[in-house]
Amino acid sequence: MRAAIATAIALAALASTGCKNQKLTFESVNPPSGRLGGNEEVRIRGTGFGQLGNLQDVRFGGRAATNVGVQGDDTIVLTSPEGREDDANRAIDITLLSSDGRSIVLKGAFTYRPGAAGGPAGPNDDLRRRL
Repeated sequence: MRAAIATAIALAALASTGCKNQKLTFESVNPPSGRLGGNEEVRIRGTGFGQLGNLQDVRFGGRAATNVGVQGDDTIVLTSPEGREDDANRAIDITLLSSDGRSIVLKGAFTYRPGAAGGPAGPNDDLRRRL
């Protein structure tokens, strides 16, 4: 999977001319909030992501996201990590770490919603609590 991501990043860099001179900008985090249990797809939109090289790590308040990938020059797609109880209703930072050592912090870019630490409610949740 990482090899495929690295290949996609390399192709995006080759396809765009002047990529190194393009300004790195951030437009949105969608959705801007999610379940405390994590495991939701999140998209970070902006420009110049191709110049990040191999995106090594994305962290939500210090916790690593999974399934991180760069789609073209304008989108990063990932799966949100589980948050901590004290993260609920508090804007947390998202940190992007590139393979060339750059660290970019999106201040207060994501908020975990409380009461969802166990993931989505299912028809047997009440039964499990009673057992």
